[in-house]
Amino acid sequence: MNIALTGGGTAGHIMPNIALLEDLNNSFDKIYYFGQPNSMEEKLLKDKNVEFIPIKAVKFNRQNLFSNIKIPFLIPNCIFSAYKQLKRLNVEVAFAKGGYISLPLIFAAKLLRIPIICHESDSTLGLANKVALPITNLLITSYKDTSKNKKSVFIGNPLRKEIFSGDSNYIKYKYNINNNLPILLIVGGSLGAQAINELIYNSLDVLANYYNIVHITGLNYEKINKPNYYQETFINNIQDYIASADIIISRCGANMSGELTALNKRVLYVPLSNKASRGDQIDNARKLEENNYAKVLNEEDLNIGNLMNALEEVRFMQKNKYYYDTQIPTKIVNLIKNVALSKK
Repeated sequence: MNIALTGGGTAGHIMPNIALLEDLNNSFDKIYYFGQPNSMEEKLLKDKNVEFIPIKAVKFNRQNLFSNIKIPFLIPNCIFSAYKQLKRLNVEVAFAKGGYISLPLIFAAKLLRIPIICHESDSTLGLANKVALPITNLLITSYKDTSKNKKSVFIGNPLRKEIFSGDSNYIKYKYNINNNLPILLIVGGSLGAQAINELIYNSLDVLANYYNIVHITGLNYEKINKPNYYQETFINNIQDYIASADIIISRCGANMSGELTALNKRVLYVPLSNKASRGDQIDNARKLEENNYAKVLNEEDLNIGNLMNALEEVRFMQKNKYYYDTQIPTKIVNLIKNVALSKK
């Protein structure tokens, strides 16, 4: 059997697919990844021995709603682009991880009567999965209460195996840290985080007295040289940075928060505000704080005083331990395979 994967735009829509590849290779003859050309998904899939299939897609604009009026006129061409490729490649099942890139593949698969499985990593359904739900065969969720639809099944969020094999001494050795200050890792996600970056820049004179700060800034950054402060724009071995950090400041995208929770790290989440998103990160962060896995500092409350207080709370909190089921990727792939076989 051949399978088509899709999901893109941010690493949160791509990494769960990558986490499935080992099991997918054991169950399918060919794996195709459908995404936009010159995109993050194409970049991250380059060395994964998966054939990348470029297709067209159109993104919903939350900041300028009027601009979305053109979407109904553009989407048919996007669907036709995916339709031609699915038919040519003899794909027998489609797995979609959400994001606007998923919809052309989903609608094209429906036209070809190819079974469709969607996955939702966030605690609430994203727009793509809401639109797709009526025509999908199955929706897999990472949270128990994400969807009560009869097509939904809770399994969890697939995480890459390498995330569990980080070097806990990596940061100390890489930056030649000899003091006894705790290590604070700041990571804004695959696209960076401007509000977090600016706060850190403005707070370094205080923060650097209490922490060794490793700041993964993203590409738009301000070059700063200060004692106990280390900058990286982008890294490939995030597992080593996570393993060797004492405290982490992060956005609360589903994939990153899933990894940090599974690794039982001490985390202060600064979720993306609902002005810039649909509010999924706020929902994710709220659930994690309710279950005593982390603390949350809302973006509108960002200032040095609140940050220092929140970091102290995280550092000394009596957090609950989370037990991640490492068989989640295998369970998801088995389910995909069973759906595909039942439709043959």
